[in-house]
Amino acid sequence: MENLLAKLLFYQPENPVSFMETELENLMKLRENSARPAPSLFTDANVTALFNKYDVNHTGVIDAKQYADAFKTLALPLHVTPEAHYTKAQFLDDVRASLNLKTCAFY
Repeated sequence: MENLLAKLLFYQPENPVSFMETELENLMKLRENSARPAPSLFTDANVTALFNKYDVNHTGVIDAKQYADAFKTLALPLHVTPEAHYTKAQFLDDVRASLNLKTCAFY
């Protein structure tokens, strides 16, 4: 419910009822077919921008502390032990996985 309200406030659709119906239908389909990605407030562009904020030297890699801080910024729990360094692709994959776990609490 919290995620639905956040999306409603974030996107501010012209027809909130229709928007909520569509989001609820997406959640129901997700429940039936777990191979589909979970609906999320964050896009890959948002997560990439966050990674770039921590990648101050533009090396394409962040260290374990930066990784943990970025997850804290997104209010996501760490589900893995941070390695010494993470690439942008690794970071995106880990954030997607954590968002799916957090968003799909009904499983």
